[in-house]
Amino acid sequence: MSVSLRTLACGLAVVVCGAAASQAADIPKPIYKAAPVMAPAFNWSGFYGGIHVGYGWGSDNVDIGIVDPAGIAQAAAAAGVFPVNYSIPRDGVLGGVQIGYNRQIGSWVWGVEADFSGTDLSGSKTVLVPPVGAFPNLSNVSQDMDWFGTVRLRVGYAMNDWLFYGTGGLAYGHVKYSYAQTNVPFGGTVNIAASDSKIELGWTAGAGIERAWGAWTARLEYLYFDLGSHELSAVHNLAPTVFFLPKFDNTGSIVRVGLNRKFGWAGLP
Repeated sequence: MSVSLRTLACGLAVVVCGAAASQAADIPKPIYKAAPVMAPAFNWSGFYGGIHVGYGWGSDNVDIGIVDPAGIAQAAAAAGVFPVNYSIPRDGVLGGVQIGYNRQIGSWVWGVEADFSGTDLSGSKTVLVPPVGAFPNLSNVSQDMDWFGTVRLRVGYAMNDWLFYGTGGLAYGHVKYSYAQTNVPFGGTVNIAASDSKIELGWTAGAGIERAWGAWTARLEYLYFDLGSHELSAVHNLAPTVFFLPKFDNTGSIVRVGLNRKFGWAGLP
């Protein structure tokens, strides 16, 4: 029995279509996965508070001014009877608390911080001058700071949970000063002494680096401070018109580490 060309073509088309459908069924379907959710960058904005400990040091100059209408004390100083300049090395530890607020805009962080520390940043210098002419001279100067604080602005650059910043602003501290000079000419005792304590105001500037872990941050910070100068007035006990005027500098450096707890942070408790 003969098969027409039309019937043969139709049969061939059915076979081809069936084979194509079978092959299409064997092709695996693509699997679509959701893109991984990236953790948001750390946000430094918000309030914080914490504690710090550190070490301070400095070397302050003390210059002795002299008021003597007769010029005798000035002549004695020129002859080396007593010193008119001292360098006081000072150092000590400190520890305290801080509180502040940051605002992050892009990668830049702007903030303000206040801190307060108890310190024992102190030093003294004693000089014994052998007899020059008729008598020896013993003199002493001392300078002690027992507390210290700052109110500062901070500007930093954030790299996720790292912050690199500069800082500067107001500094203040309670400082004690003393000056004494004793000599024994011809059996009569000369005592010249003065002391004072004062809350000094000045400025501070420095830099630091801070790292965050969740709601906590740790930092390393350096500050330089300058609280100006302070002058004492010590009268000569045997010559009431003669005055010694020691003038103390008030500068130093501080390195400290701190630990902060952040509050009100985006995404944090």
